[in-house]
Amino acid sequence: MEFKRHSSRVLFHILSAPFIYGMLVPFVFLDFCLEIYHRICFFCYDIPYVERSRYIKIDRHKLSYLSYTEKINCMYCGYANGLINYAREISGRTENTGVA
Repeated sequence: MEFKRHSSRVLFHILSAPFIYGMLVPFVFLDFCLEIYHRICFFCYDIPYVERSRYIKIDRHKLSYLSYTEKINCMYCGYANGLINYAREISGRTENTGVA
């Protein structure tokens, strides 16, 4: 939680929050489209499915020492970073099979 050390930048944190959380809509859309691609194409080409739970982990909100806002931030970060790693794995497996 490096941002806590920079209390003079609170205004910048507030100004950047809509842009950071505005990415949630494209992430959810990517997740939806990616899962359709994953289930249909991997089935058609007999590629083993990627286990989603290995990449998207939303568990840091269980830490008792975090404030409510920090828990929300951790859930968002876990989802966003996990989704990108999940997408990277799906694209990597697609590339390795010679489909694309």
